Amino acid sequence: MNTQNSKQPISVAKIISWMFVFLLLYLPLVFLVLALDLSCIWGVVFSVLKMIDGNVLLGLIVLVLFIVIGFFLVYPFNVGILRPLFVLYKSGRDERIEISETEAPELVNLIYRIADLTKNERPKHIYVSAVANACVFFDTKFSNIFVPVKKNMEVGLGVFIHMSVAETASCIAHEFGHFSQDNMRCGTVVHVLNTIIVNLMSVNERWNTMVNKLINFPWIIQKWTNTWRN
Repeated sequence: MNTQNSKQPISVAKIISWMFVFLLLYLPLVFLVLALDLSCIWGVVFSVLKMIDGNVLLGLIVLVLFIVIGFFLVYPFNVGILRPLFVLYKSGRDERIEISETEAPELVNLIYRIADLTKNERPKHIYVSAVANACVFFDTKFSNIFVPVKKNMEVGLGVFIHMSVAETASCIAHEFGHFSQDNMRCGTVVHVLNTIIVNLMSVNERWNTMVNKLINFPWIIQKWTNTWRN
């Protein structure tokens, strides 16, 4: 028995537990910040309406109050909690070029035929690049954690330049094998959350310390590892 492989499920369980705890902690903070944003907007609108109605003094007091609250409380929360959501980048490299059926009809139609033959969904986007590789991938968005999204396909022309049509079709068919794998979605969730965590840690050291304390609770790790073993 390979002892190294027997330890792998435990590390996977730890990763899942960390991501689960992070979501439990992070999502309420996101909703809290959004609620604070809406409160500030409501305060500004309320103050403007009061000034229009003739109560200028009350309107100015409320306006100044919410501006102070927004600058010293809401803005730091937006920077620390919401900013990592907007720095998520779309998976891909600058050298990828998206193609359509009009631009490359033979290649796109070949990919669509293989998708239909293998009973897989067609790629949302098809890209070509100069690398000697072919792959499938998700777009990196926070919504990918909750909402099912279609996969994209990259066709590296460096792989197919000396291949026949049949050999090219075989390689593309292999990539559609990944389309049917659910573990790609799990990997995407981990990648998205890890990107957010890294950005959060770079913003706030207190947040970093708090998350580390939570994810290292012995009972959390023990519970997940025991569940995985059973």
